[in-house]
Amino acid sequence: MGRVLGGLGGAHGSLVLQGQVDDYNGVKVPDPYWWLEDPDSEETKAFVEEQNKLTMPFLEKCEVKAQFQQRLTELYNYPKYSCPYKRGNRQASPAAAPSSRQASPAAAPSSRQASLAAAPSSRQASPAAAPSSQASLTNQDVLYVQDSLDSPATVFFDPNKLSEDGTVALK
Repeated sequence: MGRVLGGLGGAHGSLVLQGQVDDYNGVKVPDPYWWLEDPDSEETKAFVEEQNKLTMPFLEKCEVKAQFQQRLTELYNYPKYSCPYKRGNRQASPAAAPSSRQASPAAAPSSRQASLAAAPSSRQASPAAAPSSQASLTNQDVLYVQDSLDSPATVFFDPNKLSEDGTVALK
C-alpha cells in the first residue's frame, strides 16, 4: 500500500502515506493522502475508526465541550441563500434560514426571502412557524419553487424528510 508515517504510529494510530503524484499542467504535486478521499473505502473507515478511538475519550472529558457546541451552533445558525434559477416557467431556489423559537413580525421576509427559507425540521422548536423562522441547522437545503420572484414559494422537495435524521440524499 505505502509507507506508514512513523510519528503517527503506535498509540496514536497509523497513517499510511502512498506514492500518489498528480500532474497539473506539467506540475507534479504529491498527494500521499489521496486514499482518504473515498469515505466508503474500508481503509478510510478503519482510519477514521482508529482516530475516533484516540480523540473521543479526550473530547468526552473536555469541560468546555458544551459551551463550544452551543457557540458554534449559534454562529452557524444564519440564513443561507443560493441564487434562484429558472426551470421552465418557475423559479427554484435551495435554501435554509436561521432557527428561532418565534417568528418576529418586524423580521418577516419579503416573498423573495421567504422562498429561500428552510422547511421544518425535526430539530426545529416550532413546526408551525413561518419559513422565515425555520432551521438552517438541517442537514440539507430544501428546494422551493415559485411562479415568479414575487409569488409565494412552496416546498418542491425536502431531502431532510427522506429519513428521520435527515442524512439520506439523492445523487
